[in-house]
Amino acid sequence: MSTVSDIISGVRFELDDSQETRWTDAQILEGIKKSLRRIDNFVIKHGLEFGKSSTTLTVLEDASTVALPSDFKRDIGLYDGTTPLKKLDTDIFERSTGDGWRINGSNVELLEAVTENTSLTFWYYPLTDYSAYTSSSTMPWSGKLDDIVINYASLILKNIDEYSVEIDMALAREIERQLLDVYQPLTPVLQERDGWVS
Repeated sequence: MSTVSDIISGVRFELDDSQETRWTDAQILEGIKKSLRRIDNFVIKHGLEFGKSSTTLTVLEDASTVALPSDFKRDIGLYDGTTPLKKLDTDIFERSTGDGWRINGSNVELLEAVTENTSLTFWYYPLTDYSAYTSSSTMPWSGKLDDIVINYASLILKNIDEYSVEIDMALAREIERQLLDVYQPLTPVLQERDGWVS
């Protein structure tokens, strides 16, 4: 498993600064953190599978709320066994009864209280505190995106030096396209849709 220190070395190679005469490790680390935040949002925007996480939320008897995971960033879905529960916006939630849920502050809120302790599966994108990363931190995503992090961090630092990054930005767009080609599902994803029934 790669560490941030490995990425710093990769960035130094891209910047032709192996003698450490231009950039400090701390400066490169800041570029890496910014890259990680950008890539994290890209992973979420495009629904890439390896960025997803799940947990079991247990709603206690007679309750209708349960705390979100401490590392929650964005929801994907809530399931009671194999049954997906419908997420409702605030207006519909306030006017509805039955099944359904919403996020209310730091909680998942159900339309109705459960009659017994109920375990629900919550799929979500986790929030990673990249500001806490150090050179010894382990890279996220099992190292799948290390090369992309190196490229983005290098572009950020080159831009600080007012290096023309037009060609490199085109390269970054191509890298993002290749990332989608590799990591978006290769097989069709089954989706059930409500529709007209005779």
